[in-house]
Amino acid sequence: MASALITASADAGRILTFCIALIALLTTPPCQGIELGSFLADNMVLAREPLEARLWGWSDDVGETISVSIDGEEISEASTTVQDDGSWIMNLPPREASAGPHTLTFSGSGSTSAVTLKNVAFGDVFLCSGQSNMEFAVKGAFNSDAEIVNSVNYPNLRLANVNKTAADDPQDRVGSKSPYVWAVSAPDAFGAPWQWPSAVCYFFGRDLYRMLGGKVPIGLVSAPWGGQSVTAFSSPDAMSDPTCGGTVHLPDMYTSKYHMELKGTVEEPTAKVPHHRKLPETSQLWNAMIHPIINMRFAAALWYQGEADANDPDSYACRFPAMIADWRRKFDLRLPFYFVQLAAHKQDFSLIREAQMAALKLDDVSYAVAIDIGDPTSPWGAVHPRRKQEVGRRLSRAVWGGPLYGRDVITSGPLVRGAIVDKETSSVTVTFVPGTASNLHANGTAACDENECCNTSPFEVRSSTK
Repeated sequence: MASALITASADAGRILTFCIALIALLTTPPCQGIELGSFLADNMVLAREPLEARLWGWSDDVGETISVSIDGEEISEASTTVQDDGSWIMNLPPREASAGPHTLTFSGSGSTSAVTLKNVAFGDVFLCSGQSNMEFAVKGAFNSDAEIVNSVNYPNLRLANVNKTAADDPQDRVGSKSPYVWAVSAPDAFGAPWQWPSAVCYFFGRDLYRMLGGKVPIGLVSAPWGGQSVTAFSSPDAMSDPTCGGTVHLPDMYTSKYHMELKGTVEEPTAKVPHHRKLPETSQLWNAMIHPIINMRFAAALWYQGEADANDPDSYACRFPAMIADWRRKFDLRLPFYFVQLAAHKQDFSLIREAQMAALKLDDVSYAVAIDIGDPTSPWGAVHPRRKQEVGRRLSRAVWGGPLYGRDVITSGPLVRGAIVDKETSSVTVTFVPGTASNLHANGTAACDENECCNTSPFEVRSSTK
C-alpha cells in the first residue's frame, strides 16, 4: 500500500516548494540494529516526574529484548521486547528534574550494536503548534539580534523543530526542519526569519526557564505550518466527533448554526488562500507532524492558530475543542492546553476570537490575549506582529498559574464584569473582575506614533441604537 508524503521548505522569500514522494508502508520498518523514534536524540529533554519518560523505536531482530542504561546503570524496570512489527516501547520510572548531562545507552539482546544519546536532561517538555504566527521565527521579532546573543545564557533550554510534512496516513517517523534534531539554546541554534526556532515558543520557554530559576530543563518541540486550518491538525476521529470534544450535547447540535452529519463529514474550511499555494488537506498534518511524536510525554501544548479559519467561526467553535480533546486521548496525557487569542488585524477577527473561546469549556485550557499588540507596519504583513516576546511572556504566566505549577499570579488580562451607562453624561463605567485590572493603564502598540491611536481611548463602545 502506498501513501503520499509531502514535505515543504521555505526560502528567504517564503516561497513554498513541494516534492511528492511515494513511500511503501512496510510491515517491518527498514532499520539496521536499533532505531530510535523521531526526536530521541542528543541534547534532548525527557519528561521529569510525575510523568514517565517514554522511549520507543524499532529493531530488525523481532523478539529480542531492548534495555536502556542511564549513566552506565541499567534500568531493569524499563526493558522491553521487540514486537512482530519490529516496534518496541518502554517507560522509564519517574525521575527528578536534572540537567545531567546524562548518557542513555540502548542495547539489544540479539544485537551487537548499541545506540547512545549524550547530553540528555530531564525536565518539562512543551509542544508548540499552529500556523504562521507560531512558525514566525525569533529572527523576525523585535530586538532579535540582542535576543539571539542572549540565548547563550539558558543552556538547559533545548530546542527541536518538526519538519513541515503532510501525509494521507498516520506516519511513525518525521524529520527535523532545522539542521539539528535537538539544540542547546545558543546563537547557532537560530535560523533566518521563518526558519527556526518559533519566536512565541522560544520566548515562552525562556521566560518559564527564568521563573523556575534555571533549575528545571525546558524542552520545546515546535510543529507549526503557516496558513493551515485547524482541520489539517485534526485526526479523522476529531473530525467525526459530533460532540465538539464534549463541549456540545447531541440534542443541541440541531439548534446550533454549525452542525455535522453523524457520519462524520464536515464542511471544508472557507478561508481564502492564494491560488498558487497547494495546502495540506484535512488530517494531513496530524498524520505527518503530530502522530510521529505521539509517544513524547508533553507537560502541556501551546497553540497559535485561527487566522486561516476566520471565515468559518461556527465550524471552528466545534473543531478546535474537538482537536484538543482528541489530542489528549491520542497522547494519553492530561495535556493542559494554552492558546493565543488572535492579535489585532485589519480583517475583523472578532468572531473567530469568540470561536476560540469555545475551548474554555474544556478543563485545563487557558489563553493569552494578543489583541493589544497588533503591528500594522510589520514587514511580514500586519497579520504577523513582531512583538512575540510579550506573547511568550503572557503564555508563560498562564502556564505558571495553571495546573502544572499552581503559582498565585495573575494569568489573564482585564476581565470585564459589567458596565453601567449614564445617559445624562453620555458615559459608560466599566468594572472588572477583581484582581485582573490592577494598575490598568494605556500603553502604545508597535505602531504607536502621533498619527495613530495612542492619544485616544483604548475602549470602544458600540451603541444598540442607530
